[in-house]
Amino acid sequence: MSNHPLGTHAARGLLRSRTARAIASGVIGLALAAAVAGPASADDTPPTTPPPALSDWGSVTGITDSAPATESSNGSHFATPAALQGERETWQRGGALAWVTDTFQWFWNGSAMSSSSAWQADGFVFPNTVSLGGVKRTFANSAEHLWRATATIGAGVITPWGTVNVYSQTKTDYFTLKPGKLTHSDS
Repeated sequence: MSNHPLGTHAARGLLRSRTARAIASGVIGLALAAAVAGPASADDTPPTTPPPALSDWGSVTGITDSAPATESSNGSHFATPAALQGERETWQRGGALAWVTDTFQWFWNGSAMSSSSAWQADGFVFPNTVSLGGVKRTFANSAEHLWRATATIGAGVITPWGTVNVYSQTKTDYFTLKPGKLTHSDS
């Protein structure tokens, strides 16, 4: 114990300060949790129109014309036959506020498929969210390669525990690659 009155006041002030901070922190946490949960009301009808980014989510467009692609020969003239041809094409789902692109590159020799590869990219403007589900080849033979691409778009709210989607929608696109041709369909 301190004999000086200032020492006991400082200790009490520090204790009050820590207690006040703990109480304030608890109150703020409860307020944030209540804000995320939202007020209960008799008119809890779901929104009839999706957020602006989701309204574009149904549109899928080829954003690049078929572009010739070249397979790497790694310095060997035997790795790439002279008759091997290739293309690269990119498809976009969504609009200016949230989008996913699926890019395909495939090669063929005459009427036989040689190889294909694909990758996804995304972008969004807050509060929208995009989650890539991946693009995967589901079937391959000498005539065609089939691919499936999945992505989820949503509208989020930031909470102390991370972003929580209040609305989301998942779409799957199907692509068929044939020599010189890509076709698309969606779910």
